[in-house]
Amino acid sequence: MKKIGMMMSVLMGASMSLCMSLCGSLLSGHFEVPSWLFSLIISFIISLIIGFVVPMKPLSDKLCAKFGADPNSTKGKVLSALLSDIIYTPFLTFVMCFAMTTLAGMSIDRQASALEAQINDLTAQQTEQRAKLDDMNAQLADIEAGIAHTEDPEELGRLNGAKEGIQGGIKEVETSIADMQGGIDGMTSARTGMLASKPSFFREVWLSLAVCLVLGFILAFFLQPLFFKLLIKKYGMKPQMANK
Repeated sequence: MKKIGMMMSVLMGASMSLCMSLCGSLLSGHFEVPSWLFSLIISFIISLIIGFVVPMKPLSDKLCAKFGADPNSTKGKVLSALLSDIIYTPFLTFVMCFAMTTLAGMSIDRQASALEAQINDLTAQQTEQRAKLDDMNAQLADIEAGIAHTEDPEELGRLNGAKEGIQGGIKEVETSIADMQGGIDGMTSARTGMLASKPSFFREVWLSLAVCLVLGFILAFFLQPLFFKLLIKKYGMKPQMANK
C-alpha cells in the first residue's frame, strides 16, 4: 500500500505540474520554453513534497466518512478531487506564477537593456554627426564670406564649387541625423512598451488560480481513480485491500 501511495504521489504530481505549468505559461502571455521548464520542475518538486508529507488517502477517507460517501462512488470521487485540488493547486499556482513572472520580467529587462545600449550608441553617433554639421556650416559661412569679398572669376568659381560640395554634405548629414532620430524614437517607444508589458505577479496569480482550480479538480477527478486502478493492477492487489 505504501508503494501505491508513493506512486500515486509521483503520478499525480507529474500530471498536475505538467498541465498547470503549461496552463499558467499560456495564461501569462509570455510563454517561453526555458521558463516553462523551470516552472514545471519546481512545481513537480513541490507536488512531490506535498504528496509525501500530506497523508492524502487517510484525509480523503475521513472526508468521505464525514459526508457519508463511499470513496469509490461519484460523490466520494468528487470529495477526493476537491481535497486534492484545494491542497495541491494553490501551492503549485503561486510557485508557478512567481517563477513565470520573475523569469519573464528578467527576459524583458534584458531586452530593454539591449535596446537602451543601442539607443545610447545611436545618440552618440548623432552627437558626432551634429558636431560634423556645425563644422560644415562654419566652413560654408567662411566660403560665403570669401565669395562676397572676391572679384577673381577663377577664385569665385572655385569657391562656388566648394560651396555646392559643402551644401551637399550638409544635406547628407542632416538626413543621417533625421534617420538616427527616427531610430532612437522607435527604439525608445519599443523599450517603453516592453517595460510596460512586464507581467505582475499579483495581477497574474488570481486569474491563474481560478483557472487552475477548475483544471486541478478535473484532473484529480479523472486521474486519481485511473492511476489507482492501474497501480492496483500492477501490484496485484485487491481493491478492498488497497482501500484500507
